[in-house]
Amino acid sequence: MRKTLILAGVLSLSPLAAVGVQPFEDARPLREIDRALVELEDTMHRTCDPDLADKAEDAIAKLESAGQELAKQQPDDQAAAGHLEGAIGDLEAAVKDKCFDPATGIGVMDDLAAISRQLATRALDAAFSYGGKRDELRQARNELARGDALRAAGRRGRLDDFKQAAAKYKDALSKAQGAIQ
Repeated sequence: MRKTLILAGVLSLSPLAAVGVQPFEDARPLREIDRALVELEDTMHRTCDPDLADKAEDAIAKLESAGQELAKQQPDDQAAAGHLEGAIGDLEAAVKDKCFDPATGIGVMDDLAAISRQLATRALDAAFSYGGKRDELRQARNELARGDALRAAGRRGRLDDFKQAAAKYKDALSKAQGAIQ
C-alpha cells in the first residue's frame, strides 16, 4: 500500500491519544474514508491496467485530502465534501475508461456518497440541536433529499448521478452550517 492508514496515523500523533483520552469529535467519516482508501487501492492494484490507473490514483489522492481535512484540529467538512465529490468524478471516469468494472465502481462511489451524506446529516443534526434558522434547515433537508434521489439513481447505473448526489450533500452541509451562524 502506498500510504499508511490515515486514521491510525492521526490517532497515533494526537496528544490526546498519549494520555488515553478520545476527542469528542465524530471520527466515523474519517474511518469510512480510511476504509474506502484501502478498498480502492486494493481494487486498483488487482484490476486496473497501469496505463488506465491515472483516474483511480487521482481519486485516491482526493480521498487522502478529504481525510486530511477531517483530521485537522478544526475539521473542514466543506473542503472534505468537495474532495469526496472530486474523487467520485475521478472514479466515474475510471469506470468509463474500463479501469474498474461498473459494479465495483458503483459500490465505491456509493460508499463515498454515503460519507458525504454523513457529513451533511451530522451538520444538519447539529443545526437542529442549536435551534438553527428554520428556512435554511428546510433548504438543507431538501438538498439532502435531492442527494438521496440522485444516489439511488446512481445505484441503478447512472454513474454521473453519484457526483451530483455528492454536490447536493455538500449543498445541504453548507446550508446546515449556515443555519447556525
